[in-house]
Amino acid sequence: MARITITPPGLPTVDVDAIDQDLEFDYLGTDRKVTRRLVTVHRATGHQALDGTIELEDIRGYCHLRKMARTFRVERVSNVVTVDGEVVSDLTAWILGLANGDGSRTGA
Repeated sequence: MARITITPPGLPTVDVDAIDQDLEFDYLGTDRKVTRRLVTVHRATGHQALDGTIELEDIRGYCHLRKMARTFRVERVSNVVTVDGEVVSDLTAWILGLANGDGSRTGA
C-alpha cells in the first residue's frame, strides 16, 4: 500500500512513496509539445499549504515511452487515466486516496 509522510511543522514537504501504479496521461514538455505517456508512478512529492491542504508538485516513475525513470511536473499533466480505463479527474486526490487506502481514487 502507498505510504504518505508529512514532515513536522515548519518543513511542510509531502512525500508519497510506494505508489507503484500505471497511469497514462498527456504531458506538456518544456518544448511546449504534448506527448502521451505511460508511466509506472512510484513516488509523488509536494507541500502542505498553510490551510492544511496537500499540493503535489511532481510525480516520479518509469516512463515507458522514454524507457527510463523520469520526473513529471503535476501542473503539466492532463487527461489522466489508469490502465484499466478509470478517468482520474484529480491526480492529487487519486494519489492521496491510494495512500489513505480509502478507495476514493478518482478524485471527483
